[in-house]
Amino acid sequence: MKRFFIAISISSIFISIPTLAAPVSVSFHNLGAVPMTVSKLSTCAALYPELTSVAPKSTSPVSTADCGTSITAVHVGYSMGLKNCTFHISVTYKNPPMFLKSGGWIPNYSVEQSGGARCKIESQAFSGIESGAFKAVFSMK
Repeated sequence: MKRFFIAISISSIFISIPTLAAPVSVSFHNLGAVPMTVSKLSTCAALYPELTSVAPKSTSPVSTADCGTSITAVHVGYSMGLKNCTFHISVTYKNPPMFLKSGGWIPNYSVEQSGGARCKIESQAFSGIESGAFKAVFSMK
């Protein structure tokens, strides 16, 4: 009986580990009349391509991060003078309940605004609970 519980404990460790990390991708749309400049960046892995300023009435290239773990998160701050937006996007692997075969990826995204900025989530796409790839397009005005 003791061996049975040890075997169950060991197998539950392997069952709960995700087999692949999930990437997050972001792009930013400038709806204003002045450039959006990166004011802060926090991520668990490098974004490729790197974020740059976004010209008025244009959209940035899609940037992707993949942390190679059970969570990938990107937090980006953009400013236009005194206007500020902070954009958050992440995907987290949730372990399965005991004795189930697999867990799943949970997406999350949000925005914060200050200084009279208008910050929005224009669109988002989630590949599904099994693969976890997640993309969002954010805008600022």
